Amino acid sequence: MILDAKQTRELSDSFWAMTKTAEMGEFIDQYTSYLRLQILEDAFWRRLLTPKAINRSEAQRSVDHDELVVIKDIEPELGQVKAVVLNMKGGTRHVQFAGPRYEIPFFRIETEEAEIKEHEKYQYEMNIVAYIRERSEKEVATTEDLNFMHLCKTAVESTEKEVVTPDTTVTRKNLVKLFNLIDTDKLQTQKILMNLVQFNNILAWENSEYGSNLLGEVVVNGYKHTQLLGKDFLVSNDTNKVPVNEIWGFTDQKFMGHAFLLEQDLVFSMEKHHNILSFKSWEEIAVAIGNPKSVSRMKIAG
Repeated sequence: MILDAKQTRELSDSFWAMTKTAEMGEFIDQYTSYLRLQILEDAFWRRLLTPKAINRSEAQRSVDHDELVVIKDIEPELGQVKAVVLNMKGGTRHVQFAGPRYEIPFFRIETEEAEIKEHEKYQYEMNIVAYIRERSEKEVATTEDLNFMHLCKTAVESTEKEVVTPDTTVTRKNLVKLFNLIDTDKLQTQKILMNLVQFNNILAWENSEYGSNLLGEVVVNGYKHTQLLGKDFLVSNDTNKVPVNEIWGFTDQKFMGHAFLLEQDLVFSMEKHHNILSFKSWEEIAVAIGNPKSVSRMKIAG
């Protein structure tokens, strides 16, 4: 709902009146819950590698640095233990099973402390609640996404699962090439991430490009996902996160990696000192792509 100037002013006045009462703590609790829901919408990586909240006892100290970590096993490559055809007197060799593991380190994402003076409500016709969200949750969501995309680039550089096309826009044939970068490794592409510009180009495809009913919307856990060619599509309009000429492919989360939140999700804190309201947000989070073969990239060079 878009508020007009009068409604925005009334909301701002109500907000400042609340900060002078005992209801402030209740507001912080409610607004923290609101921000935690909103970050699921604004940080696309959470729909690719959804973080799980764990307690301190489930994390460990690293021997290599001062941060907490979670250690997870990596599923060993197929072929360590083989099945063979034998005659009735035959026997098999003995194989010692061994699987690798990897470390997922925790780090903190924290916003700068922002301040608003009460008299500023007379200087701006702004929705103070929306402003707090913009400075708290959206900044954290952006940092989360950028960190995740850095991990994706590192994965692709190590596996060279990348295809470059001279075309000027995305085509169905190019998407199939992107899928095959993952699918030829005994995995399966499940989700695609692209910039809004390229998704708009898909909307301009001829019907022959779609096939029969290959484009539609599905709802998963309350979120709308666009499906094309049997894959879930996620779209970002931020070129800093997802450049227009890049399209990314991902497996299901269980084949990709792990993500954790220490104790709780995003924390929102707000304090009132005289006529100054200050607030900030932070979280302790761990993210790692344990299987670099689970990520692929297509670059459109045209």
